[in-house]
Amino acid sequence: MAVIWEMVSSLPAPRQIYTSLDLSKNQLSGDVPDSIGGLKSLKLLGISYNKLSGRIPISFGDLESLESLDLSHSTLSGEIPQTFEKLVQLTVLELSDSKLKGRIPNDPRIHSTIKVLMLTIVGSVECKFRYHVRRNRRG
Repeated sequence: MAVIWEMVSSLPAPRQIYTSLDLSKNQLSGDVPDSIGGLKSLKLLGISYNKLSGRIPISFGDLESLESLDLSHSTLSGEIPQTFEKLVQLTVLELSDSKLKGRIPNDPRIHSTIKVLMLTIVGSVECKFRYHVRRNRRG
């Protein structure tokens, strides 16, 4: 099923009221539109388990309130946009089973907020995260 994505850019004003958009498992196909980046108040964006193709729009970096991004199980391809470095509220990033490649931006602000990172991808993704493990001592 093809989607008429223009509807995303014509959502009633004010667009700031939309905080969650989950279009997962809807058999959507085609490219993801840049206009999604205009939904500035989104905290959750899920478009997994669809037949979406093309690249991740650079405008996703404008979703600076985003806390959870699920692009898994798709045919999205190309580089991970460096605009992801602006997603400093992101705590969940799911890129499993995709054809993405490149580098997840190496920004300490992103690394300090991500709690869940799912990567089982066909492409090649470089990721430099430092994890601090605390051990509970019983005494």
